[in-house]
Amino acid sequence: MPYKDPAKQKEAMKVIRKRYDYSVKGYNNRMKSRVDPRAKAKEAQKRKQCNGSNVRITFYDTLREDQGGRCAYCDITLRKNGGQVDRVIPGVPYSTGNCVLACAECNMHKRNSDVNAFLDDLCEQGLIPPGLWVMPGGRYHRPDGEYFKPNPQYEGSLSQDLPEKEDL
Repeated sequence: MPYKDPAKQKEAMKVIRKRYDYSVKGYNNRMKSRVDPRAKAKEAQKRKQCNGSNVRITFYDTLREDQGGRCAYCDITLRKNGGQVDRVIPGVPYSTGNCVLACAECNMHKRNSDVNAFLDDLCEQGLIPPGLWVMPGGRYHRPDGEYFKPNPQYEGSLSQDLPEKEDL
């Protein structure tokens, strides 16, 4: 017994037990909060995410194929697993008609801004040529009455090929 006085010894043991209980409880709580790596891998396999969004991998592949593996805005070639899913019109849900693949730089610069304003900025900076915008895959987007400017990968004038307003 480290203490000669039994009362002091009893008090010291209470303190030690209390500290031990807290450390054991803390350990148990930490173990409960740990994510089982197998469950995490299973979940990731079940729902493969693209850049943190809930877009399924087949949707990502469809966009990549439609765009020929290029950024929808600046037309650079995206790496094998590169490209981020960007909603052309912010606030509208993810759908094939509202999403494109963009390089990280374009997606970061566009953020939640209007795509027309973003493309005008790119034109002013000389990064893309001015003109009519047609999204990859030949899809036209006209959410607010304005057509988007053309992706440089399309050649020739597309203005005579535009659908009528009622067709959109």
